[in-house]
Amino acid sequence: MKKKFYILLAFCLIMTFSVGCAQITIKRGDIDTGFTKSDYSMFKNKKSVTLKFDLDKNTKYDLEIGNDCGNVELLPSSSDQLEVYGEVHYTDKKDISENYEFIKCHVDDKLASIKANREKYNSKDFIVNLKVLVPEQDFAKVNINTSNDELVINSVKCEEFYLESRNAELKMNDSKIANSEISTSNGTVEIKDSNFTDIVINTSNAEIALNNTEFVNLEGNTSNGSVEVNDVSNVAEKMILTNSNGPINIDLSGVENDIKVKLLGLDSNNCNATINDNRYKLDEASGELSKIEANNDSNHTLIGEIGTSNGDITIK
Repeated sequence: MKKKFYILLAFCLIMTFSVGCAQITIKRGDIDTGFTKSDYSMFKNKKSVTLKFDLDKNTKYDLEIGNDCGNVELLPSSSDQLEVYGEVHYTDKKDISENYEFIKCHVDDKLASIKANREKYNSKDFIVNLKVLVPEQDFAKVNINTSNDELVINSVKCEEFYLESRNAELKMNDSKIANSEISTSNGTVEIKDSNFTDIVINTSNAEIALNNTEFVNLEGNTSNGSVEVNDVSNVAEKMILTNSNGPINIDLSGVENDIKVKLLGLDSNNCNATINDNRYKLDEASGELSKIEANNDSNHTLIGEIGTSNGDITIK
């Protein structure tokens, strides 16, 4: 009887930790997202949706995209139109018409809005994979709200970018954005070949990785995942990075200006600092990282704080 009881208890615990459309596996000090794509086998019906809209090239539109339990791709268009492509998977267990408006779009003189239509049905009834192609023009604000699966953004130009996501990993490339706030959970944030003025990244149980990405001010916060910031440029003025249960690796080889960055957590047995660039010195008592030879001709000084627990800090 005891054996049967413990088997039943173990089964209940496993079921309790299932997380719907995405399954998350956490490794200490790093992240294995273990994402499972949405389960299309539960949907017997499938259709494709194509929508196209004209945009005024002289107008800086706000762009809103909303989706859940499906991929979102925001890519450049080869035409002058805003193009929306949807791959819809829907159940045969309800009387859902093939002509139902699965994707609700609205375009006026200021706003372009593209969202999965949840007025009558939820994600158990249908799932949409969205591909949005945008013409080559600047946007005022891009606001994306999504969950589960993957978010891919390429070649977006805008003054403001806001992302709120759950259980979805972000891959961004070749984008130019003034101010950005990225908030997600259980999803890796990977940004390459992009340019920001101010960027804030808040995530958990996931990795943050920036490569060949220029910024003036950066704030990045995560847990249970590594932080990699490579190719920090000479325009950087402020950098705040916090982590727990994971390492932080920073490449400062491209910074010629002075630097005053405080490394936090070094008084803990679980956090060590390694300085691989011989231009820098670390004051062990204060934790301040600075140039051995100050560059008094520099226009500004890169300041900030870098802190983690149960992980190492590496400057390369």
